[in-house]
Amino acid sequence: MTIDTSILESYRELMEEEADEFIADILNSFYENSTELIQTLDLLHKYAIIVA
Repeated sequence: MTIDTSILESYRELMEEEADEFIADILNSFYENSTELIQTLDLLHKYAIIVA
């Protein structure tokens, strides 16, 4: 996964001191849910093949 650092800099400019904690929370949420998200995408892909 590639992260666009220019977006992170925009958050830092906007949120100042709170930005790093906010960004860390977003990334942690993604990583905590990534396995479930990938499983859901895999299931949808399999279902789409069956329906197609």
